[in-house]
Parts: sequence; structure tokens; C-alpha cells
Amino acid sequence: MRYTMALRIEANPISGSCIVEKLHADGSIASRQSFRNVTASICRNALKDVMVRIEAQKMAKLLILPIVSDNVTIHRKFVKDGKMTLAFKKQLIRVMFSNCAASTLSTFVKMLIIKTTVITPDRPKIALREKQLQQNQGIENISPLLVTRGGALVRKGGASPLKTPNSKRIRTISANDKENCGPVGRMLHAMPISLSKEQREVLALVKSGASIFFTGSAGTGKTFLLRRIISSLSPNSTFVTASTGIAASHLGGSTVHSFAGIGFGGATVSSLAEKTRKSPAMTNWKRCRHLIIDEISLLDGTYFEKLEAVARILKNTDKPFGGIQVILSGDFFQLPPVSKTGQRKFVFQTKCWNDVINKIYELKEVHRQKDRQFVSILQEIRMGRCSDDSAKTLISTVLNKVDGDGILATKLSTHNVDVDALNEQFFRRLPGETKVFKSSDSVESMKIFLDSHLPIQDVLRLKVGAQVMLVKNTKVADGLANGSRGVVTGFDKVGLPIVKFRRGITTSIGPEKWTITGSGGASFSRKQIPLKLAWAMSIHKSQGLTLDAVEISLAKVFESGQAYVALSRASSLQGLKVLDFKPSAVRADPQVIEFYSRISRNGA
Repeated sequence: MRYTMALRIEANPISGSCIVEKLHADGSIASRQSFRNVTASICRNALKDVMVRIEAQKMAKLLILPIVSDNVTIHRKFVKDGKMTLAFKKQLIRVMFSNCAASTLSTFVKMLIIKTTVITPDRPKIALREKQLQQNQGIENISPLLVTRGGALVRKGGASPLKTPNSKRIRTISANDKENCGPVGRMLHAMPISLSKEQREVLALVKSGASIFFTGSAGTGKTFLLRRIISSLSPNSTFVTASTGIAASHLGGSTVHSFAGIGFGGATVSSLAEKTRKSPAMTNWKRCRHLIIDEISLLDGTYFEKLEAVARILKNTDKPFGGIQVILSGDFFQLPPVSKTGQRKFVFQTKCWNDVINKIYELKEVHRQKDRQFVSILQEIRMGRCSDDSAKTLISTVLNKVDGDGILATKLSTHNVDVDALNEQFFRRLPGETKVFKSSDSVESMKIFLDSHLPIQDVLRLKVGAQVMLVKNTKVADGLANGSRGVVTGFDKVGLPIVKFRRGITTSIGPEKWTITGSGGASFSRKQIPLKLAWAMSIHKSQGLTLDAVEISLAKVFESGQAYVALSRASSLQGLKVLDFKPSAVRADPQVIEFYSRISRNGA
């Protein structure tokens, strides 16, 4: 029996800014007004006609416009950036929304599309109907709809799936659809994966305005949740950062250092604040109301303290972090911070931590590994423990056959020099011609910056037989995600690499685009083939990845959390091979253990 679960689409109003343009018949602009703190909602009037109701404090009167399929065009190309335009043909009005929370705007647009697509049954003509459409009588909010994962729409209350007048079920929008919704409109977009109960609780805390640190072991969906949080906040006042360039690139943000404009924080707080006032980064601070920092475990505590103090100076307030809502994500049991002074301090050890962070939430449900035995072992390793049974299981993985179908397991190493040597050694052994792929960068002079902040380099060398890893989500539904392993089997007619992946998929890999924000808010982009040589990679660079086949040597472990990060990259015990496991390689920082013990005692 097929099982489908109903998902609710709420007709929540959107908030943001808008520009209202009144047009001449030829499409030229007759007048133009800008409004802030705008609220727009989908309503019905007394005649049950669907309307959009727009209001703002400085708006002379409510703007109520009919949503009729042959009258409204929905421009939704930039919904993910919090922007949308509605063009009303008969009224000669164009409304351009901006600075809306992307997730709320996305749902709002889906509801508009449904309302312009689903035609109500014919009814008798009513005198003066056109006049009544323009009157603000009997406005009521639209009720929510329900959508099943199978794609069918049902009204609240369980009525039959909605159909178009020709009795065909409403289809979902394909990725190839154009960005404009014409007279018939675009259909409902496929619903995103739903959040778990604990993830919804974190999102609710963020929406309440709390400054929060949410954590969890590897595979609990921290990055997935972070993306949903980002889409729920106003893009104009939200800055997405991470402690490393690669982590920032996965979220489409910048490093916290680029955002802040204080470099590595080597000077005094007053000097850093003065320097920032004169830099392009001051624009960031003026706009910032929500600051997100991912992989917070890698950020040095001393730097965090200076960042907080600079925020108070630049925002001219004594409120913690200058009154900015701070959203931190990461796992302190993973790799520790790197300090320029050599005196390492975790951010939770800083004096300002308790003032800045209002709520701490630990995610417990593991989504990456489904094997309960493996999850249990990883939870032990995370805490710096390793029972005899766990040790025996990990030692036995040396017999696992993780290579298959010409695809070798990625070797994780503690040191970059070993990684580079292994990849070069294996690449040179391959016969045949070397194909060179050069990136296309938006600013040629920023190559070094992009090399250090993105998971792909300026130049990629490939041969037939090269072991590679996908470094961007391309076709997640087909299993082609960041970390997917494969082997180059050839090159197609236009010269693109053909890769055979472990899941049996063979496909050409075309260039993808990465964008990262530098200091002052300037964005830089790179287009490159989303592959890297993957005979070996460092444990440090593997943090955040899921690998379906991995071979690990822990003989040279020198840092707390290294063994845990390496082992937790594997998606299953069957895909893991540990060459030299010894329980002594398992280490957790005592200060981190104590911090998480306090979290547990306080019921986070």
C-alpha cells in the first residue's frame, strides 16, 4: 500500500519592503512609491474572490488587488533572495517585494500559484461585479491547503484532490520551467523535506528572536537545519558566515573574518573597531540584525570575544553582541579551534558566552547513519570513550572490501603533506592524456582568495581512471551529492568528464557555480567542474562530508576529535575500513566533555 503524508501549506502573510508602480497603458511608469514594513496577505472578499491585501504604515490606504489567472503575472526568479514581483494587467499596477524571509515568501508564492490555477465552478454573473471587486468589503483570510507528498492537493478537511477544469490533476513545477507565471500560472512546487520535531523546535527559537547555539553529533542535520533557518530570516539583515571558507561556500555565505573586517583580531578592540569603521565591512555591521556562524567549534574564543566587543562599539549599545541575534552551529567534539597565538580557547569558555547565548539546544536524532550499532559506536567515540566491543568492531573493519567496481575508497589522513603526495603519486601512475579544466572567475585577481575559500581549485587535472569526488550537490535525488565518489571513465563530445559513481550512475559532469562574499559585502564567483581528486583527503577538509567508502589511518592522530571526525564521515560500517585502529587514538577534550555534561544537566 502506498503511504503519503499530508503536509500543510500555511497562508501566512509576508513582511518586508515593496515598491508600488502605477503604469501607463504603454507600460511606462506613471508613479512610483517605496514602502518599508509592508505586510501582504492572501484574502477573499464577500464574493469569495481571491485578493492580495497590501498594507504599510505610510500607505494612504489599503491596496487590495484581485488574483485572477488572466490578470496577474508572478515573477518568482529571485524568491530565494526574498524578492518577488506581482504585475496586475487590468489595474496597471506592479508591486515589487524585497527583503522578505525566503521560506515564507516561497510558501506565499505557492499559494498564489494555486489560487491562479484552480478555477472555481461557473456561477451566475452579478451586477456591478467589477465595481465590487475594487471595494474592501468582507475581506477574510484564505484557509490553508494540504499537500500530499505524492503531489496531490486537498483542501483542509480532506476533500478530494484539486483538479483543473479539464479534470487533470495539478502537476508540480519542473526545474526547467521559466521564471514567469503567465495567465494559467505555475503549479505547486515540490515540497521540501520536512524538519524533524527537534529541528522545528530550534527553528521556532530562532524565529522568537533568541540568540542560540544548536549542536549535535555528526549526521544530526545541522547544516540542513541551518539552511532552513537562513531561508526564514530577512536576507537584507541576515549575514551567513562560517569559521572556514569551505563551510561558508556550502551555505553561500562568507567567512566570519571577511564579514567582520577585523582580520584575525590581532590588535586591541578599540583599534579593530576604528579600522572597521573605515572599511567596507562597516556596511555589513550597519545592516546586520541576524548573524549566523557555522562550524563554531573551529573559531578561537579570543577572536569571538573581540568580535562581540567590536559589535557593541559599532552598534553603539551595551547589549550583548550589539543587540544582534547570534545563531551558532557546530559540534565542539569535532576539530578544535586553531589559534594564531597557540593558546587555544573554545568560544564557550569566553566571558561573554553566557551573555550572548540565550538558548542551547542539542540535536539527538542521527539521520546520516541508519545502523544502530554504528551510531552507538560513534556516540562513544565522540565522548572520548571506546569499549572493548566497539574496539573489536572497528578493528574488524580492516577486512572490509570497500573498493568496488573500479572505485577506490577515499583515504583520510591527518596531514596535508601526506594527502598531496598520495594524490599526485596515484595520478602520475595513470596512463593516457591529462585533461586540464580552468575555472571561470568573476574577478581574475581574486584567484588566490577563491582557491582558499572554495572546495574547488582554479585548475583541475583529470585522466581516465582518476578517482574523484563530487564537491557539490548536483542530483541529490539520484544520489549525486557532495561527497559522492566515482571514477573518470572518459570524456564526452564537448570534453566534459564522464564519471561512473558508486551507485551505478554514469554521467557527464558539467561546470557548477560557487559564490562567496568577501569583506564589504562584495560577492565573487567561480565556475568549475565540481570534482576533485579523491584517492586521499585530509581529515580536516572532510569535516561536514558524508563518504560512502572511506579508508582511514589513525596512526598519526595528534588532536582531540580527529578520530571521531574521520570515523563519522562513513555512512555505514560496511563502507569503512580502519587500517590500524587503537583505542588510544580516541580523544575528546576534557573541557568539551564538561561543557556537554552541563548541557545535559540543564536539559538542552
